[in-house]
Amino acid sequence: MKFCLLINAAKQWPTTLQQALPLARAMAAEGHAVNAVFLYGEAVKLIEHPKLLKAWQQWQQHSGARLLLCSTQLQHWHIEVDSKPPGFEVVGLAALTQAMEQADRTVELA
Repeated sequence: MKFCLLINAAKQWPTTLQQALPLARAMAAEGHAVNAVFLYGEAVKLIEHPKLLKAWQQWQQHSGARLLLCSTQLQHWHIEVDSKPPGFEVVGLAALTQAMEQADRTVELA
Protein backbone atom coordinates (compact mmCIF):
# COMPACT_ATOMS: atom_id res chain seq x y z
CA MET A 1 0.00 0.00 0.00
CA LYS A 2 1.20 3.52 -0.76
CA PHE A 3 0.83 6.26 1.87
CA CYS A 4 1.02 10.03 1.95
CA LEU A 5 1.92 11.52 5.32
CA LEU A 6 0.56 14.95 6.20
CA ILE A 7 2.32 16.39 9.21
CA ASN A 8 0.12 19.24 10.41
CA ALA A 9 1.83 19.97 13.70
CA ALA A 10 1.27 22.88 16.03
CA LYS A 11 3.05 23.74 19.27
CA GLN A 12 4.42 20.22 19.81
CA TRP A 13 5.87 20.02 16.30
CA PRO A 14 9.26 18.52 17.33
CA THR A 15 7.48 15.69 19.15
CA THR A 16 5.15 15.09 16.22
CA LEU A 17 8.07 14.93 13.79
CA GLN A 18 9.98 12.61 16.12
CA GLN A 19 6.97 10.27 16.27
CA ALA A 20 6.29 10.42 12.54
CA LEU A 21 9.72 9.15 11.54
CA PRO A 22 9.40 5.73 13.27
CA LEU A 23 5.93 5.43 11.73
CA ALA A 24 7.38 6.00 8.26
CA ARG A 25 10.12 3.44 8.95
CA ALA A 26 7.56 0.91 10.23
CA MET A 27 5.47 1.36 7.10
CA ALA A 28 8.48 0.49 4.97
CA ALA A 29 9.36 -2.48 7.19
CA GLU A 30 5.85 -3.84 6.60
CA GLY A 31 6.28 -3.56 2.84
CA HIS A 32 4.40 -0.30 2.37
CA ALA A 33 5.68 2.82 0.64
CA VAL A 34 5.47 6.47 1.57
CA ASN A 35 5.27 8.51 -1.60
CA ALA A 36 5.38 11.92 0.11
CA VAL A 37 5.61 13.68 3.45
CA PHE A 38 3.92 17.08 3.42
CA LEU A 39 5.02 19.41 6.23
CA TYR A 40 2.36 21.94 7.14
CA GLY A 41 1.78 24.34 10.02
CA GLU A 42 4.66 24.60 12.46
CA ALA A 43 6.11 21.37 11.08
CA VAL A 44 7.92 23.47 8.45
CA LYS A 45 10.17 24.63 11.30
CA LEU A 46 11.92 21.29 10.83
CA ILE A 47 14.41 23.03 8.54
CA GLU A 48 15.60 25.07 11.54
CA HIS A 49 16.13 22.00 13.75
CA PRO A 50 19.44 20.36 12.67
CA LYS A 51 19.03 17.00 14.46
CA LEU A 52 15.51 16.32 13.17
CA LEU A 53 16.40 17.68 9.76
CA LYS A 54 19.30 15.26 9.39
CA ALA A 55 17.17 12.30 10.51
CA TRP A 56 14.49 13.07 7.92
CA GLN A 57 17.08 13.62 5.20
CA GLN A 58 18.65 10.24 5.94
CA TRP A 59 15.25 8.56 5.82
CA GLN A 60 14.45 10.30 2.54
CA GLN A 61 17.68 9.07 0.95
CA HIS A 62 16.72 5.46 1.73
CA SER A 63 13.00 5.72 1.00
CA GLY A 64 13.00 7.98 -2.05
CA ALA A 65 9.88 9.71 -0.73
CA ARG A 66 9.29 13.35 -1.53
CA LEU A 67 9.72 15.72 1.43
CA LEU A 68 7.44 18.68 0.79
CA LEU A 69 7.54 21.99 2.65
CA CYS A 70 4.44 24.18 2.37
CA SER A 71 5.51 27.49 0.84
CA THR A 72 2.67 29.41 2.48
CA GLN A 73 3.61 28.16 5.93
CA LEU A 74 7.27 28.99 5.36
CA GLN A 75 6.23 32.54 4.57
CA HIS A 76 3.87 32.66 7.56
CA TRP A 77 6.66 31.67 9.96
CA HIS A 78 9.18 33.98 8.21
CA ILE A 79 11.47 31.10 7.29
CA GLU A 80 13.78 31.88 4.40
CA VAL A 81 13.90 29.23 1.71
CA ASP A 82 16.82 30.60 -0.27
CA SER A 83 18.94 27.72 0.98
CA LYS A 84 16.42 24.92 1.33
CA PRO A 85 17.93 21.73 2.67
CA PRO A 86 18.80 18.91 0.27
CA GLY A 87 16.01 16.40 -0.21
CA PHE A 88 13.22 18.92 0.37
CA GLU A 89 10.93 20.66 -2.09
CA VAL A 90 9.10 23.92 -1.45
CA VAL A 91 5.59 23.48 -2.84
CA GLY A 92 2.03 24.70 -2.65
CA LEU A 93 -1.08 22.82 -1.64
CA ALA A 94 -1.50 21.48 -5.18
CA ALA A 95 1.48 19.18 -4.54
CA LEU A 96 -0.29 17.81 -1.45
CA THR A 97 -3.39 17.11 -3.50
CA GLN A 98 -1.31 15.34 -6.12
CA ALA A 99 0.52 13.24 -3.50
CA MET A 100 -2.81 12.28 -1.92
CA GLU A 101 -4.22 11.25 -5.30
CA GLN A 102 -1.17 9.05 -5.94
CA ALA A 103 -1.47 7.33 -2.55
CA ASP A 104 -3.85 4.64 -1.40
CA ARG A 105 -4.19 6.29 2.00
CA THR A 106 -3.28 9.60 3.63
CA VAL A 107 -2.29 9.70 7.29
CA GLU A 108 -2.40 13.03 9.11
CA LEU A 109 -0.30 13.57 12.20
CA ALA A 110 -1.05 16.63 14.28
